[in-house]
Amino acid sequence: MPGSIARLESLAPLKEKEFKRYIIFRYVYIMALRMVATVVGYQLFQLTESSFAIGIAGLSEFVPVFSLALYAGHVIDRSDRRTILLKGVIAYSFCVLGLLIITSPAVEKNLSKKSLEYLFYSIIFFTGLIRAFTGPATNAIISQLVPRKILHYAANISSSTWLAASISGHASAGFFIAWFGVNTTFYIILAYVIIAAV
Repeated sequence: MPGSIARLESLAPLKEKEFKRYIIFRYVYIMALRMVATVVGYQLFQLTESSFAIGIAGLSEFVPVFSLALYAGHVIDRSDRRTILLKGVIAYSFCVLGLLIITSPAVEKNLSKKSLEYLFYSIIFFTGLIRAFTGPATNAIISQLVPRKILHYAANISSSTWLAASISGHASAGFFIAWFGVNTTFYIILAYVIIAAV
């Protein structure tokens, strides 16, 4: 009996309407982020046949996140976190739109492989700029959504949601590439990002 009460307590944050909406947003948004990572890695390898290119893509995203870490924390502490998240998701949707455009057959056949490669790096750099702000804001907003006494449960649920979304994002991206191709997969990802913004 005490075990079942503890389990019910650990789900208490889901009774909060705002937190429930946040968890749905977090799942869909993280899933889209992970799908982008998988699809970009796959497409870069198809273009370059180089594992090094995938490392450069990772570095393109890491550099802005690392460089802006302190500044982003300062901005997040002084700003409305919901506004930062909404602006970040909208900006991210433009990045996905850019990826969708450069993987369209019409654009792919008119650009050299080197040009496409550099466009991928540029767009991934911008996703890193966005993630420098949305990543910390996503974690910091939890304290505004639930009472303090159940905050630790909310953090657990949020972490579990992140993990589930990461796994399903990478896996579903692979399946979507196999079934529909890269360009159509970016359409699906764009739909996920728009759903997250709503």
